[in-house]
Amino acid sequence: VVVPAVLSLYGLAARNAVVLAPSPSAVETCDAVVETVSRALADAGAPTDAVSMLPAPPSKPETDALFERADFVVAAGSETTVAAGQRCGTPNVAASADGVVAVADGSVPASAVAARVAVGATYDFGAHPAGDAAVVTVSPAVDPLCAALEDEGGYVLDAAERDRLRALLGDSEGDESEARAAGSDPRGKSPRRLAAALGLPNAARQTSFLIVTPDSADDPLATLPGIPAIAVHGRDGFDAALGLAADLGSPHAAAVHTTQQRRARRAAARLAPGRLVVNQPGIAATGARSNGFEAAPVLGGGAAEGSQLCGGLTPARLARTTTVAATSVVDGASHRNGAGDTLRGP
Repeated sequence: VVVPAVLSLYGLAARNAVVLAPSPSAVETCDAVVETVSRALADAGAPTDAVSMLPAPPSKPETDALFERADFVVAAGSETTVAAGQRCGTPNVAASADGVVAVADGSVPASAVAARVAVGATYDFGAHPAGDAAVVTVSPAVDPLCAALEDEGGYVLDAAERDRLRALLGDSEGDESEARAAGSDPRGKSPRRLAAALGLPNAARQTSFLIVTPDSADDPLATLPGIPAIAVHGRDGFDAALGLAADLGSPHAAAVHTTQQRRARRAAARLAPGRLVVNQPGIAATGARSNGFEAAPVLGGGAAEGSQLCGGLTPARLARTTTVAATSVVDGASHRNGAGDTLRGP
């Protein structure tokens, strides 16, 4: 929902035409975006086709061809889409959908951490790349954090339910378009539909998000991007928690929950994300009035992520800019004879 809508507005603000190439499950959303923007353009007396979409159903070859013909590519979503954007040869912003991994050092009350993480895990049904996908805390804080997340409307999966979630996510890792067409891909779906797909008890179907305690860092459930769910890890000490967060997370954004400024700085140095938020939901990295970040629908992690963007995609990044310089001081050096700072040759 968020990326096509905001990106269309940012593209228009910089006087671009925008062509959307949605995944099969996002066709209806992009249809609504194009229709809404077209009406607004008509009211403004502007070209109504300035924002358009590839004919449905879009295909990977069509998207790849569009990537090669456009002036600028924003590839945000599945691994396949991001890889196509990175190899197309067109200037691009390629942002993974890996979600945000947060680190909590135990100094912030579990209730406060849980309230923030719950916001990030449920935003846009967990489908936004800046939504919280995992949180790593110190071991003594794991149980209190899980309990606080339950108080925020989460449901803790037991071992059998975790196995079913692994199977569901595994079924969707093949051909993305086939998984979506068959309805087996859980990404971007409501918590109610996700709970029904997992066969959870009726009480769990009123939940806002799922809570998972993975078996290990190598568990397929170690991070849970794309769905309204959060993985909770425990480690012995803040340094070990930072290390695991660095291994699990992507460099486009991260979050840290701490009362100690020096630990926030250590998190910034160790995780090196494009944007780091402190004591906020991960989704706040896209910009919030409370943190001063300029609003950005897509975040990039720079070279570490294979992106030509480090930080947030703003309208300025989509505009061609001509910088004009005029002489601002009198050049009194006679030997330069009006050549400014450039020395004349013999």
